[in-house]
Amino acid sequence: LHGLEEHHLVVELLKRQIMDKDEAKGNAADCEREQGQIIRYGDAIELQHVTTGKILTLTKQQAHERASKKVCCEDRGSEAAFFSLRPALKAYSAGGPFKSRH
Repeated sequence: LHGLEEHHLVVELLKRQIMDKDEAKGNAADCEREQGQIIRYGDAIELQHVTTGKILTLTKQQAHERASKKVCCEDRGSEAAFFSLRPALKAYSAGGPFKSRH
């Protein structure tokens, strides 16, 4: 019985590793498809640190606090790593192109 329990855990671990690899491939394909596209207000974006490759993410506790402005860098993205661009000024509206001064 003990050996069967360990076998089940190994199978579950392998399944999760395959799912992680599939998600990474899908994310890479999404990134390549979106490369060079205009970012618009209302878009959901994921920010990656150029030097470390880490993803800017809210922790679970921070994600539940609507006004929280604390973030951290994680090795992998998650649902808490997507940010929605919203205009701060009335001169801009959802769907309009996002423009950066840099």
